[in-house]
Amino acid sequence: MKLAAVELILGLSGIAAAAGDAARALRLAAAGAMHLSLLAPDGAEYVEYQDVIERVKARCDAETWEQASVEGGAMTLDEVADYALSSA
Repeated sequence: MKLAAVELILGLSGIAAAAGDAARALRLAAAGAMHLSLLAPDGAEYVEYQDVIERVKARCDAETWEQASVEGGAMTLDEVADYALSSA
């Protein structure tokens, strides 16, 4: 169940990036990456989500990604889901 939620969060990150909402895409991708690393440490079967993460990372500099990683990584899965579904 948790892994499915992470998959959806990463999918929403891709949608946010496509819609031009870089800040939301970054935070969702960073949070998704952190939770994916906890739930599927080898990540081999989730290559498509690594592609989403890499595409979002490529749109910013290292410092911006690091900040998003700190913010997104501090969120629980429930907080990330609430954020992903919010209009903020």
